[in-house]
Amino acid sequence: MENEFLRKKKISVIVPVWNEEKYLPVLLEALDASLKSDPNLEVLVVDGGSTDRTGEIAANHGVKLLKSEIRSRSVQCNTGAIAATGDILLFLHADCMPPFDFPDQIRKNTDRKIRSGCFRIRYESGNLWLRWNAKYKDWDWSLLRFGDQGLFMDASLFRECGGYKKEWKVMEDAEIVRRIRRLASFKILDSSITVSPRKFYEIGTMRLQFSYLVCSLLFLAGMRPQCLEKAYRILVGSEKKSSRFH
Repeated sequence: MENEFLRKKKISVIVPVWNEEKYLPVLLEALDASLKSDPNLEVLVVDGGSTDRTGEIAANHGVKLLKSEIRSRSVQCNTGAIAATGDILLFLHADCMPPFDFPDQIRKNTDRKIRSGCFRIRYESGNLWLRWNAKYKDWDWSLLRFGDQGLFMDASLFRECGGYKKEWKVMEDAEIVRRIRRLASFKILDSSITVSPRKFYEIGTMRLQFSYLVCSLLFLAGMRPQCLEKAYRILVGSEKKSSRFH
């Protein structure tokens, strides 16, 4: 009876993408099994103007494909949230793989007291620094949460907090979680989401790790979003290398 009640909570999985033809098929194939067995689950892919086969891949998988005129994770997440019909929103990166039972995990851990949360993370790599990064993100810091952890929340809470702020292009997830925790409890689940280490390989493990640390400290110090974004671009060395922080 309890499982039937939990199953009635509809979950909307929102995936903001840009040129993700390599990773999106893997994620959508994994989500297909959940979609077939769970009628109260939907997937929305929000494309920020991809120039590869990302849109075609999403359309072929039969998920809801939305277009965003602006390539910005904050804007794309808001676009998906507006179109979503679920009671719970899950924001998922294309290169992140949630645990197979993620719908049940989320439903069991959301109620009137706990209205938001995220998963722990593990990287597809045995690199010592990446394992440290995962442990760092697993700590229950009051403010610092990251998008690759699979943030989820009641749809009503998302509306109550005002959604993502479009001016935040770096640390946007930490910023919304900071506002959410002023309104409701936030829980880090015991199960883990598996994350690709691609950005560490692309930019350099030590360099990106250092960039994350500096940006986190600047965020906590109250730096404005535009200045924080500029600092991140300088730290990673080139605007072309990475347009997203997670």
